[in-house]
Amino acid sequence: LTGIMGTSQIKGKGIDPLLFHMPLDTSYEMATTRDTGFALSRVPYHLEELENRIFNLAGGEGCRIIYRDFLKHTLPLGGLRIEDFPDEAFATRNFHCGYFKDSHVLENILHFQRDSVDSYIQWISKTVPLWQRIIAKIGRKSIIRFMLKHSDPLRALLERNKPMIERFFSYPPAYT
Repeated sequence: LTGIMGTSQIKGKGIDPLLFHMPLDTSYEMATTRDTGFALSRVPYHLEELENRIFNLAGGEGCRIIYRDFLKHTLPLGGLRIEDFPDEAFATRNFHCGYFKDSHVLENILHFQRDSVDSYIQWISKTVPLWQRIIAKIGRKSIIRFMLKHSDPLRALLERNKPMIERFFSYPPAYT
């Protein structure tokens, strides 16, 4: 499975440190929870075609985006901006994403890829109430500070933890 995105990522269900583990310039092919659930519900009807084979389940061409651009579109839905975060909060290496060259293979069997990055953004934008966006804009600085406490790459830099710095960064940051 690729990165599976639903509404909980934007509704403040907690901060997943993986948000900061992914380098900003990473090629990212997501799938929505809706498409993934639909794909899995179709498996029993295609057992012969699927048996003894391995597939990558991903969203296809419409779900491909650079992670920085993904954040530019999704963070504002929660009242935040990518510009609110220092680049050093994000790793520059050692993360497992990219575009799946063969994501069309499973699609040709199950016919499940209905969403795109744009439809995902439209979907989740309807789930965040206006009052939540207003509060987030008012409390942006506090929210950013809270979120940055969950950035393992930034913590590695601040604590000068060399093994962790080597894990997250492909270059030695200027202030290590």
